Amino acid sequence: LSQPLLPWAGQETQKFTRVLSKAGTAAKLRQSISEAVRGSMFVVRAWPGRDGRY
Repeated sequence: LSQPLLPWAGQETQKFTRVLSKAGTAAKLRQSISEAVRGSMFVVRAWPGRDGRY
């Protein structure tokens, strides 16, 4: 490409965007993020609330 895909974005962002355009990559990334968020919610909920209960 003679011009950057996103002129305001850095080179790493452009690489990331290019990789996401490959078939199935975005879906795998969404799945990984979804699993990470679900896992982090369990960690957050393991802390007691203001009333001291879990």
